[in-house]
Formats: sequence, structure tokens, C-alpha cells
Amino acid sequence: MDKQKLLELITALAEKKLLSRQEVLHAYDKGTGKKHHLLHFRLSDMLAAVGGAIVFLGVAVLVWQNWARLGSLAQILATLGSGIAAYAAGLSFLQHKTYGRLAEAFFLLSALLLPLGLFVTFREAGYDINEPMTHVVVAGVLTLTFLSSFFLFRTSLFLLFTVFAATWLYYAFTTLLTQGNPLFEPWNFSFYRTLIAGLSYILIGHELQKMGRYTLAGFLQGTGVFAFLLSAILLGHWEPDQSFFWETLSPGLALGAIFLSLWSRVRSFLVFGALFLMINILKLTAEYFQESLGWPVALIAAGACLIIVGFITLKLGKKYFSEE
Repeated sequence: MDKQKLLELITALAEKKLLSRQEVLHAYDKGTGKKHHLLHFRLSDMLAAVGGAIVFLGVAVLVWQNWARLGSLAQILATLGSGIAAYAAGLSFLQHKTYGRLAEAFFLLSALLLPLGLFVTFREAGYDINEPMTHVVVAGVLTLTFLSSFFLFRTSLFLLFTVFAATWLYYAFTTLLTQGNPLFEPWNFSFYRTLIAGLSYILIGHELQKMGRYTLAGFLQGTGVFAFLLSAILLGHWEPDQSFFWETLSPGLALGAIFLSLWSRVRSFLVFGALFLMINILKLTAEYFQESLGWPVALIAAGACLIIVGFITLKLGKKYFSEE
């Protein structure tokens, strides 16, 4: 196949939304030997996100200042109605190649306003918005909305919104199932849930990486490994309520994240693995040697370990993640 036919094929696949820009860039970088960075943000994307957040803040302040004067219908229109209008505006901009980037700002604004609007609607309908069931319904509606939008328009932003809404649904549904059950200790249960959520983010990010959605994959993998390792160290607790199992496992998980980074070429695994390995060393030193005569020696040993971990992390980063 000559170059012209290949370009025509890429154009046809792109028009059918079967090929993304990231996949083309990744294939090009792979062929030239240039390493692809998972975390890459354009200035326009950042400005669109900040703009959408500022507009949301302005709408929120305006509604809050006049909330007492608004009736039930006006409150619903100001929140849920604004969210639907922002969604519709985003769809209209999405149809134009020139202004397509503006669609993301309106979709972000819609994602911020829709949950607020749904809660206002449920409250005005007489439901208790603090009940887990209300959160399950709201999160479920948002998950279905964003997921269907992603399948229709194949926009990564909707995929990110879907992950966030599904995470909310996961926490709300598990809270509903365990509400009032004395077998589930609140803090421990939250740590276990976050551990599972973090692992899920890592797995989802891995699949997105294979699909060519590198920016979103990098974000989810970084968030996931941070939540996973943080939950593991928190499950270890502190003396005298420490858990020997988790205090032993947590450093191993941090080391595992470092080794996994060498296989997956995900820098966040290396960074957070090294960070939490250091935190584990400091925690164990302070917990078990603080009141003994060997504490100064333990501090010296811990400091030496931290220096070694930092040096190894730096060397691995330069070897496996440096630009070519």
C-alpha cells in the first residue's frame, strides 16, 4: 500500500470514528522510536476546563444569592435546566470542526450542573437528598447519560465523566447495602472500597492505553495507584491498633508498583510506588522504634533507605522514561 492510499484509509476510518488522533500519533511515535508520553495536556484543553469551571462557579453564586426568591420550578430550571442547556450547546459546537474544542467546556459545565439539578429536583419532589438511595438514583442517571453519550460521540471527556459517575454509584450503592450493619466498620470499609476503586482505575486505564486513549489512561492509572497504595497503608492503622497483615503487605505493594512501572512503562507507578515505599519506611520506624534506644540508629537506617530508594527511582526514571 502506497502512502496516498494509506492516508485515504486513515481519513475514512477517522470519518467513521473508528480511529482516534491519539492512535495515529502513537503509531507514528512507535515507528520513529519516540516514546509516547501518557500525560499530555494542550493549553486549549486546560483553558476550556478552567473556563467551564468558572462559568459553573458564576452560575452557582448567582443562584445562591437569589435562591430564596426563586420558586421550585425556577430553582429546577436554574440548575437542571442550565445543565441540559449546556449539554445541548456542547452538542451544537461538536458538529463544527472549527469550534469543536468549545464543546468540551460546555460538556464540563453540564457535568457540574446536572448533579446539582437532579438533587434540587428530588428535594422539591419530597425526597431526602441525604439518603443513600437518592445518591444511587442520581449517580445511576448520570452514569447512563454519560455512558450513552460516549458511545454516541466517542469523546474521551464523556468517558471520564462516566468513570467518575460510576465511582460515585459504586460508593453510594455499597453504602446503601451496608447501612446500619454493625459488621462493617465505617473507616475500614471506606479504605477497602477505595482499594478496590483504585485497582479498578488501574485496570480501566490499562485497557484505555491499549485503545490509544493515552491522556485519560495516564490520569486513571496515576489516580488508581495513588488510591490503592494510600488505602493499603491506611489499613495498616497505627499502634496499638495496627494490622500486621497490612503493615507487612503495604511495602510489598509499593515495591510491586515500582516493578510494574518497568513492565508497563507508566511513570506514575514508579513515582507513587517510591513515594509510598518511603512513607512505609518512615511509618514503621516511628511506630516501632520511637521509644527504644535504637531509635537514632533506626532513623539513620531509614534515612539511608530513603536515599537509596530515591537514587534507584531516579536511575530507573532516566533509563526507562527519558525522552529519546
